[in-house]
Amino acid sequence: FRRGEARLRGRAFAEAQSLFQQAAALRADQGKYVAYWGWALFCERGQDASAAQAALPTLEQAVKLSPGIEVTHFFLGMAYKAFDRADLAEREFEKALASNPDSVQALRELRLLHEERAKKRLSR
Repeated sequence: FRRGEARLRGRAFAEAQSLFQQAAALRADQGKYVAYWGWALFCERGQDASAAQAALPTLEQAVKLSPGIEVTHFFLGMAYKAFDRADLAEREFEKALASNPDSVQALRELRLLHEERAKKRLSR
């Protein structure tokens, strides 16, 4: 898992994905490992809607395994955002904040979603 984190930080997404997949296979009960596997897949595929489509089953499984962990909700929220599902993304970012009220990433994403929603209302 730690080697996967290092590869992820180095943007070696395919290697990270493989390492996280191995970690998840060894500890199938660890939603965090599954979440990082799904996140590496999402990043490796380009972080767009098709990448989200590929990663969603893995990220949703991570939330089922570990619903109280911030990162599982944050990664799933990012995939929903790429899939243009702001409603679902917002819900996941809020759950990430419930797990960690100090999550700068989740707060930032919620702020961006709210700003985008406000812009859409003004343009109508």
